Amino acid sequence: MSVMLPHKKSSTFLLGLLLIDLPFLIIVAALGVVYGFKDTYWTITDWRMQHPWSLIPSLLLAVWLLRKWWKA
Repeated sequence: MSVMLPHKKSSTFLLGLLLIDLPFLIIVAALGVVYGFKDTYWTITDWRMQHPWSLIPSLLLAVWLLRKWWKA
């Protein structure tokens, strides 16, 4: 099973962030159909940058995944 995991720590971290932020990307895709993809993405991204605390759970989960995958 460990063969399927990324071999570099940086790619593991990016994969973890992608998996964790997948709900964000799904919301952008769903709302983008109605309001436009570019406007929806920038609106949500601007809100997240104005509220940095909203990025902390994603960062913590990515670090946790990184440690768990590298121990495997």
